[in-house]
Amino acid sequence: MALPKYDAYALRCKLSGLDVPEGLPLSTFVQAIVDNPNFNMEMGMQLMSVLGDGITSQIMKIDPTQKPDGDGMPVLIHASQLKNLPPIEWLQKPILPKQGLTTLYGGSGDGKSFYAIHTALTIAQSHSVVYMVGEGQHGYPSRVGAWCKHHHKTEGKLYMHMESVSLSDPTALEMFIETITPTNPELVIVDTVARAMTGFDENSTRDMGVFIQACNKLMKRLDCAVLLVHHTNKGGIVERGSGALRGASDAMIRLHKEDDTILVECAKTKDAEPFETEAYKLVSVKYDTAQGEMGSAVLVPSERVAITDSTPLSRDQRKVLDVLCMTVNDGGLDRPEIKAETSLPNGSLGRALNTLLAREYVEQDGWGKPYTITPKGLAKIGKSPEEKPVKP
Repeated sequence: MALPKYDAYALRCKLSGLDVPEGLPLSTFVQAIVDNPNFNMEMGMQLMSVLGDGITSQIMKIDPTQKPDGDGMPVLIHASQLKNLPPIEWLQKPILPKQGLTTLYGGSGDGKSFYAIHTALTIAQSHSVVYMVGEGQHGYPSRVGAWCKHHHKTEGKLYMHMESVSLSDPTALEMFIETITPTNPELVIVDTVARAMTGFDENSTRDMGVFIQACNKLMKRLDCAVLLVHHTNKGGIVERGSGALRGASDAMIRLHKEDDTILVECAKTKDAEPFETEAYKLVSVKYDTAQGEMGSAVLVPSERVAITDSTPLSRDQRKVLDVLCMTVNDGGLDRPEIKAETSLPNGSLGRALNTLLAREYVEQDGWGKPYTITPKGLAKIGKSPEEKPVKP
């Protein structure tokens, strides 16, 4: 017979003269011991003799400085007790839940890391944050410096872990936790998922499951939130790899570009209403250092706060719709054909197509299939199926 882990942990704390954390799901018997201000070592020894050698051994093997894994919620409760559970807490409402897993994803070059460092520094003004840098380490000094210059703030409680860690490796995970524990982080940012899964396949449901378990262990051991920075797939609409990550995430944030505007959208939320789309622009900021003038881009809010049906098309989007509107293209065009017709660079074309898909102005039956214009897309450019111009 053994004691429930939280009961055993609480008794180990009392025997060590340490405070027992509040909110643990303790039995009535153990809670009474915890609440007893007169409990002393002699009483503890008497208790151990009553409990027996087996339970005493279980208790004494526990490290009282390490809260056991788990979220503090009882395994089985009556539904009437739900109202007594603590409400969800937020680091950044309604985007970042406290002790939750959030995934930020976007295409290459769309500004994911700029948004992540902006989030890190904003929260670090009042909470401890650890940022795991998986790539582009040399760019972060200027990014952080430019942000502080622009916002007239310090680095706050931000700590940079300047190399990636394969969190799916149990040994590497333990070393990472040991390294950052002294900072008492309330948020750990992992940039990127691919770097933090080195040696594992992000397309494998099994490997992604191991990675998710590692993130959960990180959250529970450190009592923190985790923000993952991830890439989109080739289609550019959803995150890359196994869908298990979406299922496990408490929130999903999609970031994509509309011309020079970076849009941040709620792609999923479990415990709150979806937040409104945010719009940002990158502006150049220069500042002086002991080594001379440095500079970087800083993410700042844009006046354009949402994309609606009344939002004008960008020049590139209009080009794509005009091409797809041609009657000769009734069967649609694949991406190389659209590129040949519009002469748009790959990045610009990708952003235009992703946005047109998201706004339902074009459609595609699957990756690699032709793009076709929808009735909504025709209406957007003032055309009807009968009016489509013939390609000269």
